[in-house]
Amino acid sequence: MRPPEKADIGRLLCVYWPEEKQWFTGYLKAIQQGHDDGKDVGDYYVVYDDGEEHWEPLGTRTQYKWVKKYRKKDLLRQHAQQAEEARAAKEKAVEAERKALEAERMAKKIEEAGRVAKSQAKAEYERGEENKMDEVGNLCIACAQPVHSLCIAHA
Repeated sequence: MRPPEKADIGRLLCVYWPEEKQWFTGYLKAIQQGHDDGKDVGDYYVVYDDGEEHWEPLGTRTQYKWVKKYRKKDLLRQHAQQAEEARAAKEKAVEAERKALEAERMAKKIEEAGRVAKSQAKAEYERGEENKMDEVGNLCIACAQPVHSLCIAHA
């Protein structure tokens, strides 16, 4: 049997433990080259159904076989993972919507500030308090009058 590959991560398998003369079911969680935890040398991290987790030398000194059918427990694990992914996607969408609403609020504030500045500039101009045309003789884009202090904000 070929050794497990990265594409096999998450697959169910049974591992034979000769000292117990028994097969134990779990799933392949990770693959690492040259792992040595001081006890066993193994390249394959297996999470067993009973909660134990070990690095196993699958395909070299340890027998294993793939489980082809799904069990209820595995379907629940898969469902929980999908639910977590859906929750994360929903949170991301809510955050994007919140940012869009905030941007819309800011645009409205800027627009309102422009209206206020325009009306203040017009009142200033009508009172005769406008600044002289700047050195190049520009006119305010908003009110077509000589540039004055408040019109610069919306020019």
